[in-house]
Amino acid sequence: MTGVGNCAFQKFNAGIVLMCVFGLIFSYYAYTVEVKKDQDDSYQPLCDISEHISCTKVFMTEYGKGFGLFPKDSVFHIRNPIYGLIFYTLVAILSMINNYTFSAATVILGIISNILSIYLSHILYLYRDICVVCISTYITNAMITSLLLRLMLARIPGLFNGGVSSRRLRCKLEVYGTRVGASTPFLLASTLKLLLRDSDDLYVRSGFGGA
Repeated sequence: MTGVGNCAFQKFNAGIVLMCVFGLIFSYYAYTVEVKKDQDDSYQPLCDISEHISCTKVFMTEYGKGFGLFPKDSVFHIRNPIYGLIFYTLVAILSMINNYTFSAATVILGIISNILSIYLSHILYLYRDICVVCISTYITNAMITSLLLRLMLARIPGLFNGGVSSRRLRCKLEVYGTRVGASTPFLLASTLKLLLRDSDDLYVRSGFGGA
């Protein structure tokens, strides 16, 4: 990988690891709250602000284990925060491996995490509850997935090798990679546009497109 590629790789990876650290903190906090609430029903964590702004209100429901998708006798019927601890640890490790396949795998994991976030958000809506910890993890998942996508694009072979369009694309990736809130669809559209432009330039230079 070129120096430019290494630069982009390091930026995206640093952002992913940082977000994973936040995710681990949220997951560990949620886990400790659930355990303490199980042991003492009168326990009131800091995230229980009011009747409708409460984390334990949903933590202690059937959806607090196995996302409410697995029967109680299933090995997957474990506390949701444990899944979070596994997910963030796995993503942080895999994102540091300089391999396109691993990048694609982490993107898939990120997409799954966002699907679950939408599902759990719907559960919050049904319970008419605002869970600060839950919402924080949903935002973290979205940010991680956005960065994972940019990291995967940065690892596409030849993406950072020469060419005006490649340099332009590199700049776009670096700029949008530092703006976590940037639109992923817009980035994909820009990427495809610039890649197609590179293909057209190559076609003309080859002599097939010239008069």
